[in-house]
Amino acid sequence: MKIRKVLNTEFSFVMLDTPIIEALQIMSRENAVTLYVVGDDMTFLGVLTDKNVLKLLYEVQDKKESLVIDYMSPNIANFSVDDMIVDACDYLIETDYGSIPVLESNRLIGIVTRTDIVKYILSLRRHSATLT
Repeated sequence: MKIRKVLNTEFSFVMLDTPIIEALQIMSRENAVTLYVVGDDMTFLGVLTDKNVLKLLYEVQDKKESLVIDYMSPNIANFSVDDMIVDACDYLIETDYGSIPVLESNRLIGIVTRTDIVKYILSLRRHSATLT
């Protein structure tokens, strides 16, 4: 099965030049552990995670002027809607990430989370159980 089956189009995102304080407020308000960093046309550029934020909060000096670009993680693996769910699942098992960006023509169109895959597998098992 392809990722398109589990694509989640609800995700939080920020721009490179978003002030880091604003990004922290978004993460807090939306209870998000990951913000996807995009360009004006939704070109995927990286992620800002709770781990990045923890690093920021641990630092002693004031970061009021810092931007998302100063703390984000670039070069994150991504998938397309035509990649296989099993490959996304393997990636999520092997890494610390709880979600992966899904791109189409380098533009972020959605994400896939561990929860999305678990729900999909459970629905397949329920469907299979009703057939037997």
